[in-house]
Amino acid sequence: MNRKSAIFFIGAIALCRALPLQASAKPNVNSIAQVRTIYVQRLSGDAVFSSRLKNEMRKMGLQFISKKTGADAILFGSGQYDKGEFYGHIKFFNAKGKLLWQAKATRQRNSNYMAYSRLADQLRRALKK
Repeated sequence: MNRKSAIFFIGAIALCRALPLQASAKPNVNSIAQVRTIYVQRLSGDAVFSSRLKNEMRKMGLQFISKKTGADAILFGSGQYDKGEFYGHIKFFNAKGKLLWQAKATRQRNSNYMAYSRLADQLRRALKK
């Protein structure tokens, strides 16, 4: 397993451990296309990554709420810089713990196409389906 794969694997384990088991979001949301309100359970790592990713989501018309109750989805994610490259990943779960959608992205060394932008573009496409 290379270093990049190991980072994503470790991040995925941490996200799964943090997933709440109680139903607190809207239970009838079964696809990412239905999501309009988001509760952020965890966006760890780089603060700039988290802030820019959330701003991109707001531009898509998504709304962040402060309580799990009433949210369409629960968001987990992480962004990390390692050896000149930036890695980011996000996951959306519904109230029952069902994975609605996930993505990962890398900003390679000397690239201007940022990881948060890549994730936002993937999410934008998924919301249109």
